[in-house]
Amino acid sequence: RTRQLSPSIEMRAKKNLELGYQRLLYYRHKNGGFSAFGLSEEKSSTWLTAYVAKAFRMASEFIQIDDEIITTALEYVVGKQAANGGFEEQGDIFEQYDDQGLSLSAFVTLALMENVNTNPEYKNNINKALDFITRTLDGSDNLHAMAIGTYVLAKANHDAKVAFVQRLDAMAVNEDGLKWWNKTASPTESMSPWYNMTRSVNVEITSYAVLSLLENNLIGDALPVLKWLMNQRNDLGGFVSSQDSVVGLQALVSFAERFSSQANNLQLLFNYGENAETVLNVNAQNSLVLQTIELPNNLKNLTVSATGNGLALAQVTYRYNTNVTSAWPRFVLDPTVNRNSHSDYLHLSACASFVPTEGDSNRSNMAVMEIYLPSGFVVDTDTLPTLESSDRIKKVETQKRNTVVIIYFDYLDRREVCPTLHAYKVVKVTNHKPVPVIMYDYYDNVRRARQFYRAPKSNICDICEHANCGTLCEKAEKRESRKLDTNELLEERSSARLNAVNTIVMLLVVVLFKIIN
Repeated sequence: RTRQLSPSIEMRAKKNLELGYQRLLYYRHKNGGFSAFGLSEEKSSTWLTAYVAKAFRMASEFIQIDDEIITTALEYVVGKQAANGGFEEQGDIFEQYDDQGLSLSAFVTLALMENVNTNPEYKNNINKALDFITRTLDGSDNLHAMAIGTYVLAKANHDAKVAFVQRLDAMAVNEDGLKWWNKTASPTESMSPWYNMTRSVNVEITSYAVLSLLENNLIGDALPVLKWLMNQRNDLGGFVSSQDSVVGLQALVSFAERFSSQANNLQLLFNYGENAETVLNVNAQNSLVLQTIELPNNLKNLTVSATGNGLALAQVTYRYNTNVTSAWPRFVLDPTVNRNSHSDYLHLSACASFVPTEGDSNRSNMAVMEIYLPSGFVVDTDTLPTLESSDRIKKVETQKRNTVVIIYFDYLDRREVCPTLHAYKVVKVTNHKPVPVIMYDYYDNVRRARQFYRAPKSNICDICEHANCGTLCEKAEKRESRKLDTNELLEERSSARLNAVNTIVMLLVVVLFKIIN
């Protein structure tokens, strides 16, 4: 729509769409619905099926999609509409944001509206859903429901859209020229060291709010919100999770469609020290090309200035590590290196359970465990399929050449689960540092825990070979040999003492027996 699509970008985009289309078919059920883990789950998910139907209809503009797949998905979703106009969740995809099904009903309505031109038979279902949303939203103070519900009403050009967007606007946080919506966290969550991280739910709520403002042509009100959204992006361009990234990018794209600049001619000056500066040029030929600068690690001040005409985005990304274990985690996490492990073999059990809080759910949403292996170790992939048959484990995958294991649970509650891994050393490494096991709620990133564990103890002599070992290891071997000799001698002496004691006891028994007789 901005007339900036090049043939190479179009080809890459279509290829990714086709790959995504084929992968999603794996999660399709015979009833036309979809679920997070495919046929390994008994029930389809109303929310996810609506998501897929919406995505497939949008993708059908660019690639060939079997219309029957979209139609059967819509039939499944419409079959879950209640008499009051709302929709019900049959699957177990994630915890609802409200008790009355408002967010789910609003999301499904968006999917039906996306398909209304090709499937006009669902107009009546849409109207019933809109009546349910306006009726129920009027008495709700749920922030997520208010955001997505207001967007649906704006998208449908409903009579109540202005009243609800004004009400939503009154719930925003305004600070330092930025504007966003913040879901209140529980007291326990606010004490977590991860509380100040970007929360996926806040990104999602704020993104729907931006879309509502843009649909109502309130561009001036949307600008400070867009600035906040841009500040929440990660270095890869997304946000926190796949779910909030989709809505967040949709909001940014909606803004870009209205304010794209094809006549860019900008010079960006990055000044980061005495006589240290870099200039980047942004023009019509390279506007869609990502340009990067690697700054010094010890950088403390950076000044960015721009001259010329047009629109460009400059983003500074920095990373650092913190040795923090939360005092108020939402998961109990206990990685244990089992006793049969040694310098070349790791047998690890990672036990986990969910910690409910007052006024919150007794279980998590879909939970993810990331197990990082010590340097030089890789997981025994032949043993991983047995994990998927374990309680509540739905999927297991590896990353970074089998050095990271990711385990997906449909949910966790107070009951402890203890997946066990086997790993072997394939690269000779010693002096291992602690490595983490991370547990988090996929849909609420503040719910998390992290614990470190150490690899089986080893030293330089365990990895050297022959002449490379040097005198240091020879001395160590001699010391170890002397220890063994000493231990054997002590064992012999201990055994001799024990035999002597046994003999004395036997003699005493004989003497006593004779005295008694």
